[in-house]
Amino acid sequence: MQSCLKNPPDLRPGSMIRSQANCYQLQEYLDSGVYGTVMKCQNLTAQRPSVLKVLRIQNAGDRWQEEVKILQILAQHQGHNKPIVQWFHSFQASGHFIHEFERLDISLKQFVTQSPNKSLGLREIRPIVSQMAHALSFLKALGIMHNDVKLDNIMLVDHLRKPLSVKLIDFGLASTEKCQGREIQSRAFRAPEVFLGAPVDSAADMWALGIVAVSMFLGRFPLPGHSDEDMMRHIVETVGHCPAAVMDSGLYTIMYYSLSSSGKWEYMFTPLKPEQKVLHRLDDMDRNDRSGRAAVYIEPRDRHAFVHLVKEMLDPNPATRITPAAVMSHPFVSMRHLVRGNQC
Repeated sequence: MQSCLKNPPDLRPGSMIRSQANCYQLQEYLDSGVYGTVMKCQNLTAQRPSVLKVLRIQNAGDRWQEEVKILQILAQHQGHNKPIVQWFHSFQASGHFIHEFERLDISLKQFVTQSPNKSLGLREIRPIVSQMAHALSFLKALGIMHNDVKLDNIMLVDHLRKPLSVKLIDFGLASTEKCQGREIQSRAFRAPEVFLGAPVDSAADMWALGIVAVSMFLGRFPLPGHSDEDMMRHIVETVGHCPAAVMDSGLYTIMYYSLSSSGKWEYMFTPLKPEQKVLHRLDDMDRNDRSGRAAVYIEPRDRHAFVHLVKEMLDPNPATRITPAAVMSHPFVSMRHLVRGNQC
């Protein structure tokens, strides 16, 4: 067996690495990017499978300290008892900052892609939305914004033994303060106020969860923009404009709107062609007949409740966008609409 070196020459599978308290054997690459690498490993000291998020010191900057701060807050409030990944430990070794997390199964993106229809039914979507609303409610109570909710950052715990049990991962962009002008969120999941450079709070996470919900239902991104300008065109034509107060406060509003002589914001871009759209409006999903997924007398009401919830999640006004707590009591999640005679 290899010795557990404090400063291994590389991070290849089979290498050993240690912190002051633990020794790890690296097993398999899970993901790799500009800032670092995510690897499966075996914690030989604690005798548990885990995942190491390995960040290059020269690229991590202040984000390392901010992420540790967030993870410590979550641990202090027992975040592992919520639908949030459990953090074990953070340390430095071999020119890297390293976080150790519990090992989960596959991402929600992988799960949807592997599903027979490459999309999910409402009975599958419901518990996932419910758990993520629970996670966002917990974060909101702690004053934490995740800032990167997306299909890749929602993991199934064990899709065979614990079907549809999910956890939110990756707090690399999370913050404890409202921000303005920062490039947060992946473009396909980015809230309109972020594009405009307006002040951003936890409502942006709810927008992203709304995009996740629709993506699960359709099996594709509902707003498939290929640039910031293109994304704003899809947002405006599908759900409408942000209110004037949001535009007035936006650092980048002038990239999408011009101010008329009367002081009103006027949208600058030409409309999308019909073939460029996935949805003309969110109500299109209510007419998408998927009654084969459930009993016919249930599915139309369930679909209607789902669309109603999604419209609340994708409200272009962050001030009136539905909160995580309200999602958990919404008829689609509570299933009140499925009681005979009850209406959404």
